[in-house]
Amino acid sequence: MRKLLLILIFTFPLFKIYGQEKEDSLIQTKPFRNAEDLKTGAVQNYFFDIQEKQKEDSFKIFSEKLLNLLFASEIGKYVTDSKNLTLQKAYAVLSTADKQLFLGTTVDFRKSDLERLRTLWTLGLKAKLSDDFSTLVKNSDPSGELGLNFKYTRIGSGTIKYTGNRDKILSYRNEILKEKFQKKVEKYIQSEYAQDRKALENLYLDSTYNKFNKKYLKLLEKKATEIYKGLAEEEIEVIKKEKLYRHFRDNWLTIEAFIPLTEKKYNLIPDTLNTKVGEETFMPFNLKAGYTWFWHYANNKSLYLSGFGSIFNNNNIEIEKLKSFKLNTPVQGADNLIKKSQDVHAGNFETFVTTNLKAEGICYFFWGGKAGLSVALEKNFGEYDATNWKLGLPVSLRDKDDKPTINFEAQWKEVNGDHFVGIGVGYSFGKFIN
Repeated sequence: MRKLLLILIFTFPLFKIYGQEKEDSLIQTKPFRNAEDLKTGAVQNYFFDIQEKQKEDSFKIFSEKLLNLLFASEIGKYVTDSKNLTLQKAYAVLSTADKQLFLGTTVDFRKSDLERLRTLWTLGLKAKLSDDFSTLVKNSDPSGELGLNFKYTRIGSGTIKYTGNRDKILSYRNEILKEKFQKKVEKYIQSEYAQDRKALENLYLDSTYNKFNKKYLKLLEKKATEIYKGLAEEEIEVIKKEKLYRHFRDNWLTIEAFIPLTEKKYNLIPDTLNTKVGEETFMPFNLKAGYTWFWHYANNKSLYLSGFGSIFNNNNIEIEKLKSFKLNTPVQGADNLIKKSQDVHAGNFETFVTTNLKAEGICYFFWGGKAGLSVALEKNFGEYDATNWKLGLPVSLRDKDDKPTINFEAQWKEVNGDHFVGIGVGYSFGKFIN
């Protein structure tokens, strides 16, 4: 366990450095120094980015920033497990099938959502559920099934296929979108620009001119960024509404580690003839890594394919080689009265490390892409060599902006030879947090 903690401590900063690569700032045809620069350059920046992409390949008619906004709005719509990707600041996953509660917060290091979405960090707390209640502390003692969950996500470069719609996209962009937003810039300069500049003069001009000038240039840059983002968002809305694409796809790498904060405890007796109860402790750490591919189609169908490998601490109680039963301790001198009843396991306690491989597919193909089918197959290796599987019916409920609010999945699965039916629920509440 100490070795695992040391590895995580030393590799965590490396992930952070790798995830915080320098992003390109908003490409400008020229610096924004005054209202005239804003008038001639704010909208032109958007088209300049596209022209630069077309120099690389004439079939690339979208800027990186537009694609970034498009992918970021779509890839996090399925949340029923801690390993799933979401951009919500905070979210909870309640799984009645796995009897786990996960509370997580996602950290996005980008200064603007126009920047390329490359990395996400998630920090969470996992706890075991029992009778719809998650025990954190029992009789002043911390729960034995409580721990921290760390997740690193590295997001790849997505692509979009627009076969047969190139002329429609370019026509709308050049003939409608450009003129519409140019008028918005001119309207801002005529109506609000003077007030914004005057407000800055009242605040900073009396102190130092340099301070005022920095704030003034920031104001112009902020407005130019708003125009750029507005252009991209409106073009995305039209492309999706008019179905001017066949599909787009993306992919991401996930590395996740669970570090228990407390030991899990078991009551054991050597055999059923010896009722002297002993105690064993266990640290259920695990580490998993995997890759996910995502496709979204113009008819609102979505497909996720994932492959994961895991390594985790295990024991013969968890895989049910040692059966549990109730041990009743009678009141001395009154065998018909029970003094104490406790869950115990009979036999020798053994720990070992288990590895496994898991493949999973999820397809949203009906109810407007909000419901579908999921399948998963898991093979374990070593002392525990069970083959487990799952069939599920996932449903994603979304708000008026098509953002996920709650996801749930009815599940039928086989684990270690036993069959279970349950519901996994993921509830995203990050939109309520500023």
